[in-house]
Amino acid sequence: MRLAPPADAYEACLVGDLKRARSFLEKNPGAIRETDTPWTLLHAAAYSGNVELVKFLLSRGAPIDAEAHTKYRNTPLQTAMLSKQAAVARVLVEAGADVNHPQWEGGRALHDAVWQGNVELVRFFLSHGAKADVRDRRGETPLHEAARPQPRRGRERANRPGRNSGHLGPKVRASRACCDAGKARSR
Repeated sequence: MRLAPPADAYEACLVGDLKRARSFLEKNPGAIRETDTPWTLLHAAAYSGNVELVKFLLSRGAPIDAEAHTKYRNTPLQTAMLSKQAAVARVLVEAGADVNHPQWEGGRALHDAVWQGNVELVRFFLSHGAKADVRDRRGETPLHEAARPQPRRGRERANRPGRNSGHLGPKVRASRACCDAGKARSR
């Protein structure tokens, strides 16, 4: 099945098509700041995971901490975290994205990195000013998220009598990174 090419800059960014996005933006440079869609072009590119496209949009002045026009109020960084695009998240933070910007439920990018069990990204966020003790609307810090067991692969394993219903795995390592950061800051 053959799909039609992107019809506009937004679609090009959403599918990570740098060549077409560049072409659309050459014809309409103002589209970089348009907000007639729930996400900006940078949100769409962050979701797609195309690092070069994200860098291109940033070089053209895309608003780095723009909030989505949805109930979630995600920034491009949070959109990258939503789709597990760690490389894009790093580029955005290095370009100045706010790692402590709250989403609608108060969670931050660090909450997401811990939830994903991405220890390297947890450490990266902490080294760029992420607050390990910040609470979401439920009153939970990233450490709370780390302590919540992840279900194992396959429901049948998790539900067998006498078996642990979850494991901590990468979340334990992520929580240790948060704890280590908290200890270092309190010294």
